[in-house]
Amino acid sequence: MLIATLSVWLGSRAPPPAVRWDHVVWGYLKMGRNVQAEQIARRIVGEQPGNAPVLEALGVIEASQSRYAEAQRDLQRALELRPSSHVGHYNLARVFLAEDDRPRALAEARAALALYAAPEYQELLQRIEAGR
Repeated sequence: MLIATLSVWLGSRAPPPAVRWDHVVWGYLKMGRNVQAEQIARRIVGEQPGNAPVLEALGVIEASQSRYAEAQRDLQRALELRPSSHVGHYNLARVFLAEDDRPRALAEARAALALYAAPEYQELLQRIEAGR
């Protein structure tokens, strides 16, 4: 009985594990539940405006809905908070390309590729350089 009581007491004193809200948002996106993903992302960004991974996810959601100005704003904010995010640079390059801003798309694609040599980053860079 003493051990059980002690275990419960010690367990209640431990801080709860941190929630990776970006993983939650991406999980909803992977399930095709985009509305819920956006709702959670907006709520978390409201509560935690410095949560760069959630800002990145929100930018991707907005870009998928052709809301490029919002996507650009949120992705740029995420990169201000976490400039070494190759994913953020890649997605921002895609937004600039969708807006036909090739010079900025090129700069972001190069930044993504410099941070991480992913094949899709190389492909995007080649598409931009080829003018496609």
